[in-house]
Amino acid sequence: HSVKDGHAEHLFVNKTVFEILEHLGLESEVYTYQINLLDFSEKDTKIIYDVSNFYKKKLAALKCFKSQRLWTALIIPLILWKGIHFGKIHKMKFAEYFYSR
Repeated sequence: HSVKDGHAEHLFVNKTVFEILEHLGLESEVYTYQINLLDFSEKDTKIIYDVSNFYKKKLAALKCFKSQRLWTALIIPLILWKGIHFGKIHKMKFAEYFYSR
């Protein structure tokens, strides 16, 4: 996940991955996904990926988080709208942006 992600566990994963890479002395470009539903900026986008073939599976997977059912119910419409929005920009059904740190 991106450093711009507001979820504490997502930020922990981001920090841990980069700490491990640094500890191992590995230099690699790492692409992150941003869940921030209100950020539609393309400024730092490195990869635009057509996710049309598995978007329904993604939405179904989000519903599996029983501890976050209310939150998930609230954000799924925004996730769907963002995927459609990015897709239309790039002539795809659904698209997601990935960023490089």
